[in-house]
Amino acid sequence: MNPFKLILIVLAFLSVSIHAQRDEASEILNDLCADDMYGRGYVKFGHIKAAKYIQEYYKKINLKSFKKNTYLQPFNIKANTFPNDLEISINGKVVIEGEDYMLDPASGSANGDFKLEIVDSKSISNFISKLSYSKITNLKGSAIVLNSSTTSNVDTLKIFNDLKIGLSQLYPVFWINNDKFTWSVSKEASEFPIIEIRDSMLQNADSVSLKINNLFLNDITTHNVIGKVNGKKNKTIIISAHYDHLGMMGEAIFPGANDNASGIAMLLSLAKYYSNKTPKYNLVFMAFGAEEAGILGSKYYVEHPYFNLDEIKFVVNLDILGTGDEGITVVNGVQHKKQFKELSKINKENNYLSKIKIRGRAANSDHYWFSQLGVPAFFIYTMGGIKAYHDVYDRSSTLPLTEFDDLYQLLIDFVATF
Repeated sequence: MNPFKLILIVLAFLSVSIHAQRDEASEILNDLCADDMYGRGYVKFGHIKAAKYIQEYYKKINLKSFKKNTYLQPFNIKANTFPNDLEISINGKVVIEGEDYMLDPASGSANGDFKLEIVDSKSISNFISKLSYSKITNLKGSAIVLNSSTTSNVDTLKIFNDLKIGLSQLYPVFWINNDKFTWSVSKEASEFPIIEIRDSMLQNADSVSLKINNLFLNDITTHNVIGKVNGKKNKTIIISAHYDHLGMMGEAIFPGANDNASGIAMLLSLAKYYSNKTPKYNLVFMAFGAEEAGILGSKYYVEHPYFNLDEIKFVVNLDILGTGDEGITVVNGVQHKKQFKELSKINKENNYLSKIKIRGRAANSDHYWFSQLGVPAFFIYTMGGIKAYHDVYDRSSTLPLTEFDDLYQLLIDFVATF
């Protein structure tokens, strides 16, 4: 056969293989972000469905488990949830959760009609005078609107923030936010809700109707999902990513495509790649739960490890991998310069990504607890592209996976250096 034709055939085969890899990652994304995963949170057992999905994937590719007949490591957490329909009506118009407003994740309940009490930088002093014990009952039946957007004074802003927390134990609070809405998970709950909303939504309004009910769950059993590929030597490399997201707020679903279905898609892709190989070192794949609730899954794991942490050569934690237009950032790159240089060298030689940015320590994902115990770890995330984050717009249908293929190959090459 003509050597040139043979090269073209090989290149075509590689192109199809890589493209197929990205297609499978897209399927995983779609599965994890489907409506029936309920945002992989603590409403309608979304977190349980996601953990079982990953467990079934591990079974399909024949990963070994540490525990007999299960990949699941259970642990318990607390979380504030909003499982029922929400309704906020302003001047008779119902506004939409997740789009027109966002509840603070620590919000409590409020039902009924409430008169609006507007507080801005001009009226805050007079309002505070109303909060004396003798006058506070005058505000009964009110919802307090805190508009700190009219000041940039640091001390005044602190007063507004203190009022927001304190008043939510007494009244519903509307907090004016004209920037991007983001949500989270809370392990606490106030007596009344804090509602983030744009000031334009409250123009000319003097009262609101609320139907908001939280359900605080005091003892949720959730899971880490852990599988392994045995290597030739008794040392271990961990590939990790968290599978949980924010769940639901009323009818609003937070799909969590970039954060962090994308990281799980990469973890499962790498697990499949290594599943029929015998690597130099053991490879352990850890899909952590409850990261959004305070990095709790990885914390539980390091406190209840399946093997001695001294056996770990390196942890590669994957979180927010759906873009890459501007390259990747490596948290702990400053602390582990040798490995960072190796990663950068591989990238440069193969022209995988446009940039690899170095960063120091940060307590912002599941690498953190390993690092705190002296286990070497990177946290890798992509940069550039869409800005959807902790909102209802972080969907699989709009996540481009721009550099997924190149990052996949870069990680394989990097693991091979150990």
